[in-house]
Amino acid sequence: MLIIACGCQPAYRPVDATVLLSAQSPSATPAAVGRHIDTLADPARGGRMVGTPGNVQARQYIVQQFQSVGLVAGARGGQWVQPFEIEFMRAPGEACMLKVPSLPALQVFKDFAPVAAGCSGSFEGEIVFVGYGQHASDFTAVDAKGKVVLLLQGTAAGVSKNSLWWSKNAALRDMLTRDKLKHAAKAGARAVLLVTPPQAPVTDGEDALDSLLGRGDGPLPAMRISRALARDILKQSPRRQTLEDLAAGKKPLTAGLGARVSGNCDLAPAMGQNVIGVLPAPGGPDAPALVVGAHYDHLPSSGQRARDAGLGVRPGADDNASGIAALIETARAVAVLKERKCTYVFIAFDAEEFGLLGSKHYVNYPVAPLHRTAAMINFDQIGAVKDAHVTVIGNCIRQPFRQALAVAELANRPTKVHPLGIVNRTMWSDQAPFNDRNVPTLFFFGRFTDHYHCRTDRAETVNMAGVAQVTDVAVDVLRLLDDSFAPGP
Repeated sequence: MLIIACGCQPAYRPVDATVLLSAQSPSATPAAVGRHIDTLADPARGGRMVGTPGNVQARQYIVQQFQSVGLVAGARGGQWVQPFEIEFMRAPGEACMLKVPSLPALQVFKDFAPVAAGCSGSFEGEIVFVGYGQHASDFTAVDAKGKVVLLLQGTAAGVSKNSLWWSKNAALRDMLTRDKLKHAAKAGARAVLLVTPPQAPVTDGEDALDSLLGRGDGPLPAMRISRALARDILKQSPRRQTLEDLAAGKKPLTAGLGARVSGNCDLAPAMGQNVIGVLPAPGGPDAPALVVGAHYDHLPSSGQRARDAGLGVRPGADDNASGIAALIETARAVAVLKERKCTYVFIAFDAEEFGLLGSKHYVNYPVAPLHRTAAMINFDQIGAVKDAHVTVIGNCIRQPFRQALAVAELANRPTKVHPLGIVNRTMWSDQAPFNDRNVPTLFFFGRFTDHYHCRTDRAETVNMAGVAQVTDVAVDVLRLLDDSFAPGP
């Protein structure tokens, strides 16, 4: 039989539809994908932003699932994770701490978190309240020299029931924070504590402690603290003022509180972590490779790059717990097939939301050489599939992908596949870096909804049956490509 080669793509044979009859792969079920999505999109995960505890918990869950379906650790040194540094983010280091006299031990990300717009350094001193601190003149009514300054986030004009402009406009919010730190440093402060105004609407009890964007090169140490901690600090003050008292009016009062605090703002480089599991080819390491991926990170509760204004958890159920559910169930289906011929690389990418950083790192340090990678299949936002219609973007016109999609569609009726032959090398999702390296890709996508990047992107809004349908189509496409790209006569 004729073997066809196309560019750097491994040689292939025409798709053989009878491959799908040789053995039945287990179908994904709505219950199975639902369990994954419920776990990953639990508001307790805090949105799974890179560098946060919720992101770590999601990663641990994915590793457990990869192990349970029979994958082997695929990263360097036999590890499950492939780490990479994110140069424009900083995470709490091991020495990060905050202490308030007479209060129990405080926990990072629960009670406080360092602000990457500040810098590393230890501090101690009396706390003075300086309102919003958005202008240098705000510091003239109190002596901040040698003190720890407590500031409200945002501006008085930006706090209302429906509009938190500092959350909606990330660039302006970050600029405002940097300006506040500059004013505090000029006034001689030792450190800054930032707290969400009490009148700001917040969901899921979150106080936006996961703002890690910045390079740690600010003028002084800074931390965000929860409103609960701020209230506990105020109880230590002889003035007995409440947070509501301090934030009252358009121009909050400025005063020394009489309470003291000490801490260490330890900023460490933020690390992304791709999770990689492999099913080695029976024929050895020179077999073609098929990569299957989805990203598991999402957005911070402060609203970075979000479409809705306001603080609160964005659970990321469709974007992209749905894709990770498909990734896990695809691995489960492929692992039990005995006629596999290609190597399969399953990757849960990190830091997709901040510029496809995980997939960009992988193509620079691939598990399987890119010249032997026959195709990359990506799942992103497949939780909004409607009426069994799924869009597949990428190399849908080229063979053998065009034929594989057509055969898989017939095998999975009533699911309807809509191929969109657009290859984007710079954006959309984690298939783009593979496109940029001339690896053919198929990007499985449901549709955009009003929940995209919003706090309403929750498990109850996901079409679990639709995710299962997409998974079954993708598994059949992989089986067809596995046979088509496998070495043979």
